[in-house]
Amino acid sequence: MALQLRPPQRADREPLAALANDSRVAAYLRDRFPHPYRPEDADQYLDYLEEYADVALARIIHWQDTMVGLISVERSTDLYRFNGEIGYWIGSAFWGKGITSTALGQFCTFLFESDFMIKRLEATVFEQHTSSIRVLEKNGFQREGCRTKALYKHGRFHDELLYARINPNWPKQSF
Repeated sequence: MALQLRPPQRADREPLAALANDSRVAAYLRDRFPHPYRPEDADQYLDYLEEYADVALARIIHWQDTMVGLISVERSTDLYRFNGEIGYWIGSAFWGKGITSTALGQFCTFLFESDFMIKRLEATVFEQHTSSIRVLEKNGFQREGCRTKALYKHGRFHDELLYARINPNWPKQSF
């Protein structure tokens, strides 16, 4: 599979918005991921990545020379400063092809070998989002718990599952 991860650029504004503007993509994401998703929303996200480069890192997912989605991590703070929350999404036209699993594997390897200083990656997922659960489990994430009815979306409460993966090479970097 010809998959590449690269830093987002301003030129990604329109294709990013076009891919993200799908209610099926937004269905299991946080409400801060707007729907409809407009080019202005892509601008705001790109601005955020520039302003908070020390705590947020994203990569555009390219598959067969086509932008198909985005994967990112946000570093936690305080006692959790070596933890990062990972998130990802791809356009619905590309679902079921193994792209997300491959992208997550590459991104985790990159993060664990980078100077971003991540010991622990976490991901939360809606209990019914079985495809995302499979992606996490295929990439060595372990289920650590369930927060019962912790999420509220689409007028309903949902259980939230917590998954984590520990950097096996920690610490490569010096403090």
